[in-house]
Amino acid sequence: MAANRQVIPNNNTNDENKIIRMIEFFSGIGGMRLAVEKALNNNVTVCKAYDISLHANNTYNHNHSDHSKVITKLVEQLKPVDLDGKADLWTMSPPCQPFTNTRGSKQMDIDDKRCAGLKALLQLLSTIEEKPMYIFFENVKDFSTSRLCQTLWYECLERNGYERKEYLASPIQIGIPNHRMRYYCLCRRTARGKQGGITSARFHSLPIRTTTTPEEDLYPKHPVLEYLDASLCRRDSSEDHNNEEQRHLFSAMEPYLVPTSVLEQPWASNQLGIVTAADTATHCFTAAYGRIYHKATGSLLDVTTEEEQNDHTLRRFSPRELLNLFGFPPSFTFPSSLKLEHQYKLVGNSINVTVVALLMQELLLEPSFLILDNDDPRHEKDEIDSHDATFIFANNRDDCNSSKAIPSVVGGSHGHITETISGPINQLYQFYGWNMIRNCTGRYTCRDHAMVSSLTPIQMLRRAGIDNEDLSSPNGYFTQYEFEMNHYSRKMDPICVIPLDEAYTTGVITYVKKNNNGAVSFVHTLNTPSGFRRKLIAIGIQVVTKSNLSSTNHQEYSLAIVENKTTG
Repeated sequence: MAANRQVIPNNNTNDENKIIRMIEFFSGIGGMRLAVEKALNNNVTVCKAYDISLHANNTYNHNHSDHSKVITKLVEQLKPVDLDGKADLWTMSPPCQPFTNTRGSKQMDIDDKRCAGLKALLQLLSTIEEKPMYIFFENVKDFSTSRLCQTLWYECLERNGYERKEYLASPIQIGIPNHRMRYYCLCRRTARGKQGGITSARFHSLPIRTTTTPEEDLYPKHPVLEYLDASLCRRDSSEDHNNEEQRHLFSAMEPYLVPTSVLEQPWASNQLGIVTAADTATHCFTAAYGRIYHKATGSLLDVTTEEEQNDHTLRRFSPRELLNLFGFPPSFTFPSSLKLEHQYKLVGNSINVTVVALLMQELLLEPSFLILDNDDPRHEKDEIDSHDATFIFANNRDDCNSSKAIPSVVGGSHGHITETISGPINQLYQFYGWNMIRNCTGRYTCRDHAMVSSLTPIQMLRRAGIDNEDLSSPNGYFTQYEFEMNHYSRKMDPICVIPLDEAYTTGVITYVKKNNNGAVSFVHTLNTPSGFRRKLIAIGIQVVTKSNLSSTNHQEYSLAIVENKTTG
C-alpha cells in the first residue's frame, strides 16, 4: 500500500501576506520577535513575551511598543488558560547553564533547577487543547546530546504530534565574522495532531533559498570592519585630522579600552582573543564579556596605529557593535539608564537574529517541510544517510580556508607542552570540543564523542567545514589511510589516519570500534605537532617521504606500517 504523505497547509505563503500570533518564552531582549519580523516582513500581529529579568524586560519594552506585551513572570507559574489557543508560534531559548561545557559549569542537565521552566512548558504543551502550529527552540549545542533533549524534549514533541528538523548552525557559516554554534529545533504540528509526530533525520544543512547562484556567492565572508561603530574607529594616520577629533575619539573609546594591568599579565598573549578590523572571524561573545577578559568570553579589537606598534591598544567591542554582529537592526537601542555591564550581559544571552530569521523562513514559509507516515520508505533512507547531512553550510574552498582564522594556543597543562596551531587542525579544534589526554602531549579526544562517534573521519571533517574537494582529491593532502593492526602480538582496533597538513605534522587518528552486534563506532583523536608523528611511531606507522623527480623542492608523503614493530 502506498504511503500516505501529507504536507502541512501553508496558507498565504507570500511573505507580505503572512501574519502570525506568537509567544516568546525566555524572551530576553526580543531577538526571536525581531527574527520573525525579518522573516515575514514585519507581519507579526500579536506577540506576548515572558521573562524574569527586569533589565531584559525594560529593554524589550523600550524597543517593542507595538502589538507586544512582556510579562515579568516565571514560565513555571503559567496556567493552561494562559496559553491554550493563544498563539500560532511558540519560541523559546531557555537557560543554557545546565548544558554548557564552559569552565566551571556543573552540567547538571535535567537535574538542574534552571530546567524547571522548560519542563513546566513541556507539561503545559501536553495539557492544552489548542496547541501552537509551530515551535522554535534554541540553545547551546550541547543541549542536543543532553538527557533532557533525548528524553523529555523528544518525547513531548512526538506525543503531541510535532515533526522536527534540527540544526547546528553558526553565523560564521553565512559570512558573519562571529563563531556562535547553537542548536536549533524547528517543530511543525502534523495534520494528524493528536496521533503523534514523525521525526526527521539529524542534522540538516542551513536552508538555501535560491538555486540559481553558486554556493560560494550566496554568503561571502564579511570583515569585522563592516560591523564596527564609525564613531569608535580611528582614521588612517595619513589623513588630516585635528587634536579635537582625537580627543573626542579617545573619549568615546575609553569605556571599552583594555586596562594596561590586563595586558601586562603573563597569560595575556595566549588567552586574549585578539582580532583586527580586517579579520573575518571572532570568538563567541558571552554574557561575561563585559567583566572577564578572555577569549572564552569573546574577542578584543586591536586598534593600534602605525605610530603605536610597540605599545598595543586593545578595546572591547561596544554593545552596539555586538548588536550589529548579532543581526539586530540599527533602530534597536538600550535604555540610556542601563549600565554597560548589563548591556553586554543581555547581548551575550541573546540570539543571532540573522541566523534565526533564515531558519524561521524555513519553518514558516517553506512548503517542502514534509510530514511522512511511518510506512514511508524514506524514513529508512533518512536513517542511513543522516550522517551525510552537514552542520555547516559552506563547503566551498574559500569558506573552508582557515588560513585567516584566529590561531589557537593549546596545551600548557596536564603534561602537554604549549603550542600554537593554525590551518585545518585549528579549524577542527575550534569547531568541536576537545579534551587533553593527560600526560600525552599533543593528543586530544573529542569532548563531543556522543555527537561524532557515528561519523567517519571524512564526515567529521566535512561537518567542521574542511574542504570537500580536498577531501576527495587524490592529489590533495587530505588522504585517509586505513590500517588493520591485527598483525601485532595483541589484537588492536583498525585505525584511520588523515594528515591535515602537507608536511604530515598534524592530523586525525581514528580508532574503529565494533560491538558484539557488528555495529561500528569511531573514536576520533586530534593530534598537534607534538603528538601526531610520535603517536604514529608508537603504533608502528611511519611517514614515508618520496622525492618528486619533477621538482627538487617538492616532497610527497605517505604512511606505511613498520613490519618489525611488535608493540603498540
